[in-house]
Amino acid sequence: MSHTALVPDNGDTGPLPDTGLAPRRAGVVMRAREQCVRATRHFTSVVLAHWGVRREEVETAVLIVSELTTNAVRHGRSDLAVTLALAGDTLRIDVTDHGEPSPRPAPPVDECGRGLDIVGCLADRTETSLQPWGRRVSAVVGVAGRRGPEHRPG
Repeated sequence: MSHTALVPDNGDTGPLPDTGLAPRRAGVVMRAREQCVRATRHFTSVVLAHWGVRREEVETAVLIVSELTTNAVRHGRSDLAVTLALAGDTLRIDVTDHGEPSPRPAPPVDECGRGLDIVGCLADRTETSLQPWGRRVSAVVGVAGRRGPEHRPG
């Protein structure tokens, strides 16, 4: 059974550009199960559409979230968190797994292993950090165009 909760804004998403506006943040925490990959894609799509991010950029972000969440499910085997932060024209995506990887045999090379390469091609910048509570993989993406006024409620 999945548990989903909003992540409080604790400023833990790393640096964002100073735009003079408070960054928008949203997050979700759930059990690292295969079913959660679909849920995190949906979450990302809905949040970014609400924030006025253009469809093409939403699709890019959804693919990044899908790849990073899949990695967290396969390798973290615990709770995972997806956090989105938008400041001006910069979107930061953080996917964190909160557990030790479980030992298991590596899959054949042709079957897996391209997720981070895909993310690297789509994102302007990526980084991985090991924390005492787990691993966080971040991707920063430029979102040049946004629909609607800059100060939409949300």
